[in-house]
Amino acid sequence: MKHYLISKGYFSIVDGSEEKPEDSAAENAKQAFKKRSEQAFSILVLAVSSEMIYLISQCETPNEAWAKLEKHFERDTLSNKILLKKKLK
Repeated sequence: MKHYLISKGYFSIVDGSEEKPEDSAAENAKQAFKKRSEQAFSILVLAVSSEMIYLISQCETPNEAWAKLEKHFERDTLSNKILLKKKLK
């Protein structure tokens, strides 16, 4: 999913490195960010299975949804790393 979002140019919104323009920014910049943010959020929601949608149902931004999904699925433990390596073989 990360690489798909990168290829579409949305990952900077999802990971939080691109932030919403300040109130003093031009209106068209704010609208462009809003549209890109909505598109990124839609991509995330559509990629999540119906059994897991509860994880992000309360989220309002793609960054928030990404953080919840990352916390749930990316466990940085030795046992998880071994399991993932076995799945690759």
